[in-house]
Amino acid sequence: MPGRDCLDWNAPGAGVMASAKSGFPDHNGENLGMPGPIYSWAGAVSSELLVPANKPIAFHYLGRLQYARQCFKTMTFVPRPGVDYRVQASISEDCSFQLDELPANGGRWVAVEPKPDGKLSMCNAMDNF
Repeated sequence: MPGRDCLDWNAPGAGVMASAKSGFPDHNGENLGMPGPIYSWAGAVSSELLVPANKPIAFHYLGRLQYARQCFKTMTFVPRPGVDYRVQASISEDCSFQLDELPANGGRWVAVEPKPDGKLSMCNAMDNF
């Protein structure tokens, strides 16, 4: 959800960015030419998206493995100008996000803590119902 630091499914640009399940209107495989690595393990999907700097972006991850194990995780951060970011969501062990950045001057991907941090709420209270 570009431009949001809360969950708002009606915000411009909100939607499914990547999905391992077919039938969703998603952006699977879109490529902006960002530096790798690209992950290709079984079931992994990836996508690249251009978002504005200095404005928050909210992420919501919902995953489900066999035997009804589910994962629900949210995250927001404010991208800085000239920096590439990589967000990885995983249900594997701990239901997590990992945020990495690649500085504008090159170098290597470095794990960073999202700012602000913490769980996100719904932007509109009525969206909970």
